[in-house]
Amino acid sequence: MIIGGKLSRAFALACGMSVAGVAQAQECKLIQTGTASWYGEEMARGKKNGKRHYNKTASGDEFVPGGISAAHKTLRLNSEICVVAHGYNTKTMVEINDRGPFAKGRILDASRGLAERLGFKDDGEAKVSLYANCCPN
Repeated sequence: MIIGGKLSRAFALACGMSVAGVAQAQECKLIQTGTASWYGEEMARGKKNGKRHYNKTASGDEFVPGGISAAHKTLRLNSEICVVAHGYNTKTMVEINDRGPFAKGRILDASRGLAERLGFKDDGEAKVSLYANCCPN
């Protein structure tokens, strides 16, 4: 994705590209640390007119359980953050496109696809840290 003539860092990371030449607006900034859980199948509506149909997220995107997306209560919709999953040695950039979580004690709802990428799908939840602008080394 090109933003202001520059390649988006999250897009480059998602495509497996080197991010050495990708512009960074600021240093990585820790936003929050806490528990993330995942959601997915309950958002699927089934079929409509013979085609698979999903609910819309708060940003208007179609929610696809296997996709990479996340919900947060207060972060700006369509903002990109880095999620670091403690104990799994994984991290990835993700776009906030929904509101939640609504389960007590959670800071992030991850799509099933994001939970799989971060390695905590089978456990159901993980301690995570959220960073603005980039993933820490």
